[in-house]
Amino acid sequence: MQELSQKDRKMKERRSVVNIRIAVAILLCAAAILLLTMVFSRLMDRRDPSGTVLGYTVKSGETLTRMRIHLLKAVELEKSAFMATTDEESRDFADCSLRTADAVERDRRELKGLIDDKGTGEEKGLLTEFGACWEKFREIDRELLPLSTENTNIKAARLSHTKGAEAIGRFERAMAQLVEGGSSAEASLRILRLAYQAVTAALTVYNLQAPHIDEAQDAKMDEIESIMKSNEKRARAALKDLARIVDPRGRTFLDAASLSFEDFMKVNAAVIRLSRINSNVKSLQISLGRKRKVAAQCEEILNSLQEAIRAKSFKATK
Repeated sequence: MQELSQKDRKMKERRSVVNIRIAVAILLCAAAILLLTMVFSRLMDRRDPSGTVLGYTVKSGETLTRMRIHLLKAVELEKSAFMATTDEESRDFADCSLRTADAVERDRRELKGLIDDKGTGEEKGLLTEFGACWEKFREIDRELLPLSTENTNIKAARLSHTKGAEAIGRFERAMAQLVEGGSSAEASLRILRLAYQAVTAALTVYNLQAPHIDEAQDAKMDEIESIMKSNEKRARAALKDLARIVDPRGRTFLDAASLSFEDFMKVNAAVIRLSRINSNVKSLQISLGRKRKVAAQCEEILNSLQEAIRAKSFKATK
């Protein structure tokens, strides 16, 4: 009987051990299921921004990151637009800049929906502040991007260096032939003096084209044009005096010189007209002035908003 009771005790002890092991296994399985449920819930929250703080933080953080990237890209594309050397390149860069800015606007609206639903008062205030700054950014673009595609200063410089240089070169050569054509000693001295006066005046006009193209202030351009006009008068007066003293042989060279001078003055008028529009100079001023400051302000607000959202997520997970 004693042996039987000992066997019973051992059987009971074995059953107890088995039961304990089963209970531990059940507890472990339950813990594993709970953990998987929590992980799955967090993953779902990432997909659903209307869920927990973590989901809201992830979704809004992704949107903010895209906004910052597109903001910087839009600024760089705008600079490329006014630095391009052809109208086609300028238009392509300007169009790309507009499309990139539109992407920022789409993300701003998406972020507003998230913050209106789950955001704090601080986050809503920062987003409103960004909206005002962003409107200034887009207002500047509406003025800047059309200017950046005109390239009037580049066109003026190209015209000066090609047709302008060619016309002034023909004028100089014709005047040199007139001087070398030979006349009486007294006439030769007068022709030389008047030819020098005409060529010097014309070259002064030509050399003032580059400063006029680079000038940003209207008042300074007025001064340059005044000097151009006075030198044009000097050149025309010298040509008129030459017409009174040259012999028939020199008339051919003088006519060629006069024709070249008229061609040059037509080019000069076109250069001034393009330079006055000043699209490249104005674009540069706006881009490096107002646009740069507003873009930096928008970037700073986005940084503050991202930090505010991260801080809330950190508090929520403590």
